[in-house]
Amino acid sequence: MPIGGSGLTKALPELRRVVEQAGRDPASLQIVPFGSIPEPGKLEHFESVGVTEVILQLPSAPRDPVLRVLDSHAEVLARL
Repeated sequence: MPIGGSGLTKALPELRRVVEQAGRDPASLQIVPFGSIPEPGKLEHFESVGVTEVILQLPSAPRDPVLRVLDSHAEVLARL
């Protein structure tokens, strides 16, 4: 569960290699970046490198600021 997803493209091949060396199936990995901010192209890139789920970043704030961020995230997700 990498924070934000930074470095995934470089790290995932190595992770899959060591998982396979340990006798496990690399395809069984669930890669879930935590605290990501959806940006144009980022979610598509995550999918292309094998990310299975993304937990989006939300502020620790009162209701109204969090709702604004959720609305912004929803706009990005609606374009996928």
